[in-house]
Amino acid sequence: MTEEQVETKAESLSRTEMRKQQKELLEEAKITKLKRRLNYVIAFLVTVLILILLFMRFINF
Repeated sequence: MTEEQVETKAESLSRTEMRKQQKELLEEAKITKLKRRLNYVIAFLVTVLILILLFMRFINF
């Protein structure tokens, strides 16, 4: 192989590694966003459940 082929091969590997790292970072960001949304949904459902139980307690269902 000539030096040009080696350099081209090294560049393609580095680009591949960069693409792989970017993909991993994007996946981590998506997971973090989904975790935050899930926490909000859980907090909302717990709050609604408590309000319904209080309502039922004082209205005597």
